[in-house]
Amino acid sequence: MRISSSRLRVIRLLWTALFSLFLILNVDQFAYSAGAGPAPKFWMLGIFSLTLIMFLPGLKLGVLLSRPLLGWTAGYVLLSAAWVGHADNLESAIDGWMMVVTTGLLVVTALLAYPSVAFRSRVWTAMLWAALILAVLSVVQEYSNPAAYVFAEAGQGIEGRAAGLFLNPNIAAQALIMILACLMAHGSPRANVIALALSAIGMLLTFSRGGILAWVVLAVAATARGRLPKWFILVLATCAALFFLMGDSILEALSAWIAPENRNSLERLAWLLGQGELTDFSAGEREAVASFAWQQFLASPVLGHGVGYMWVWTADAGTHNLFLRFMVEYGTLGILIFPLFLIASVRSSVLGSDRAWMWFVACIAVMLSMFSHNMMEQATFLLPWLALCLMPEGPSR
Repeated sequence: MRISSSRLRVIRLLWTALFSLFLILNVDQFAYSAGAGPAPKFWMLGIFSLTLIMFLPGLKLGVLLSRPLLGWTAGYVLLSAAWVGHADNLESAIDGWMMVVTTGLLVVTALLAYPSVAFRSRVWTAMLWAALILAVLSVVQEYSNPAAYVFAEAGQGIEGRAAGLFLNPNIAAQALIMILACLMAHGSPRANVIALALSAIGMLLTFSRGGILAWVVLAVAATARGRLPKWFILVLATCAALFFLMGDSILEALSAWIAPENRNSLERLAWLLGQGELTDFSAGEREAVASFAWQQFLASPVLGHGVGYMWVWTADAGTHNLFLRFMVEYGTLGILIFPLFLIASVRSSVLGSDRAWMWFVACIAVMLSMFSHNMMEQATFLLPWLALCLMPEGPSR
């Protein structure tokens, strides 16, 4: 039975929206942590295989091979394979390389699917709104019931900061920022204000410092680009002024309202208002691990310690900085991996795309990478970013 080209386009669009929603909401990681599904790499292998089968008919191989992003992906996988042999711990190196392969599958899946889907498609826009709303609701649900996700060790281990489906507050903040950046790319100023307000709810409950900073920068950039009403900056500045002037009153009111198990949010809010120092476990751990990571880089600055080295140096603690992680694992060369990925992504966009907005978001991605070491393995970051770069403006072909 032969499927008509119009019906095939609809099937491809629905499939792309479905797997994007699934991965952007971190359902694969969440289900695995809950013991309700296979490891994320198996989800990704299945999604890649189905996408390849679905998009292979009519695939223009020459166009695919000409995209700089495909070259970057091949280089990253091969470089990491070479660094496996250089690793201090072979078992961790193989695990690390498998994560690199998973990243490669994510990127190639996006390269296959996203150029065939119009960014202004109603289905795609509806998916982004669904992702934003569900992401925020999951964060709110966890914050109101901190014991809800007791199986999610990462999220549960940070009392007072919710993560919802994303298990970790930093990942939740990154996902909210990237979904918001995609919505703002083509949404009306009024719709973008609503999206910004919704994301702010989730952002404040995760209380990720990097996420909040990125949210402010994104709001300012969106206003400058005409994606938010010009009066929004005045509203934002007025709210910020009132926030600081009434800091004592706000803290007093929230102290009576916030449950004891959520006190970490209040401590971070007090720090933000200049009412105290940020001395929580997360801040202390970041400083200690970053110092240790820098020492490890200096011990082998040229070639690093090999793929996966970061995962074995201490239990469940990484560099919290993507650049520093790559420097420790790949040596000085690691500094270039993430910037080259962003550049290759933008250069792979179609002519006529708003590359200025992509570069704005790329700068925000660099900012977020200063607070996270595993963005390159997270579909919650990769898929919104790649959709922004790879999807055409007009109707899908």
